[in-house]
Amino acid sequence: MISDKVGLVLLSGLTAFWGCAADAERVSQDVEPLSSLTVAIEVLETRSVHFRLALSQEAEGTIYVSLNGTDGQPGWLRVSREGERVYLKPRCEIEDCAEAPMVCGAAIPMIQALRAGQGPDSLGFTWDGEESVVLSDRSCELRQPAEAGAYTARFCVSRDGAYEQPADLSQPVPGQVIAPKCLERAFTLPQLDRPRGFSQEALRHGDAAPW
Repeated sequence: MISDKVGLVLLSGLTAFWGCAADAERVSQDVEPLSSLTVAIEVLETRSVHFRLALSQEAEGTIYVSLNGTDGQPGWLRVSREGERVYLKPRCEIEDCAEAPMVCGAAIPMIQALRAGQGPDSLGFTWDGEESVVLSDRSCELRQPAEAGAYTARFCVSRDGAYEQPADLSQPVPGQVIAPKCLERAFTLPQLDRPRGFSQEALRHGDAAPW
């Protein structure tokens, strides 16, 4: 069964896009992209975390950002804890234990251009502070509050993008960034006010309500 998760399309659409990717125009600028970048991380009282990437006032030219990968996760941002990736959104390829069995198709990778003083010059994403936990005996995942502690956020951008012409890059378009450059920032997720989890007995009966 196919879900209707927003922003995701079927693999057939992905195949159709990459089938003509060889004809996409590659645009490259020989300028270090990270020197034009500022990033910010704000940990809110709710344990949500807001990530922001913006061009500095002195930035010149165009920065390309990947909005999402084929897995539907943010393409320009990756979070890890002790070297292990933390999935910021439900994973499309794994069933949700709290819902009827379903998966969704792969997402078409989308990119967008950031230009100082010309259209969008920043990008943000708010993580709700929950992570995916896989139940191996059921081959499905749950979303539950992530562990408190130290995390690393990786922000990636590029001066080099591939997309089909013509394209209005002030809006998301199908494409990919080439050889992205990344920088990392550390942040800390605070303790929960009270522990949260899922009753294993309830899970065995398909009820994933938190206790």
